[in-house]
Amino acid sequence: MSCCPTNLARTFASLAAYLATADDGGIQLHQYAAATLNVSLPGDRPVELEVDTDYPATGRVTVRVLRSPDDPWTLTLRVPPWAAGATVTAGGHRRAAAPGWVRVERRFRAGETVVLDLPVGPRLTEPDPRIDAVRGCVAVERGPVVLCAESVDLPPGARLDALRLERDGGLVAGLVDDAGAGRRHLPGRRRAGGRLAVPDRGPRRGRGGARAHGRRAAAAVPRLGRPRPLHHADLAT
Repeated sequence: MSCCPTNLARTFASLAAYLATADDGGIQLHQYAAATLNVSLPGDRPVELEVDTDYPATGRVTVRVLRSPDDPWTLTLRVPPWAAGATVTAGGHRRAAAPGWVRVERRFRAGETVVLDLPVGPRLTEPDPRIDAVRGCVAVERGPVVLCAESVDLPPGARLDALRLERDGGLVAGLVDDAGAGRRHLPGRRRAGGRLAVPDRGPRRGRGGARAHGRRAAAAVPRLGRPRPLHHADLAT
């Protein structure tokens, strides 16, 4: 029996607890999805937030304050370790948001927005060179998503285990028309030339293999404490 259906059901049932937490000082957002959060801060101070985003398709997360107490509190947003160059905009001011946590402390008013912009461009990730099975390989990632190449996308006669990425191939991201499948360009080229299209939602378009680590031509491989979970979260996806 596959473990995926049961794990998906368990994850969706507890999703609200993964999205956000709260403590005496305010609210922390850990995962980004379109949602409405209703929180009661200590002292009977109600807060209602609306999160608007299509992350990870794009890296913009807009948090809109629908209700807030009169006194200041802190909104904390998680910045993933890969998101160097992220910014946060609050109160009309934009500033850098280093990987880790960015905090916005102010007296929020209904209608205010806090906007987090995460750079989700494609990048190459190299493994530890001591791992023999993947030495000389790279993974192609875009934001939090690890992409893969599928044999169904390859030219006739080409093999997944023969793919190579040129060191100077460049990183390109864009949509490819595939009968609505929504594929994205793989940043790189086969050694013989040409560009690969990489599905961003996993293998699902026919029989064949898939590979998340590609060989590289001439490879060179050189938390925050646990605040209490929300008990008054109303998740609307």
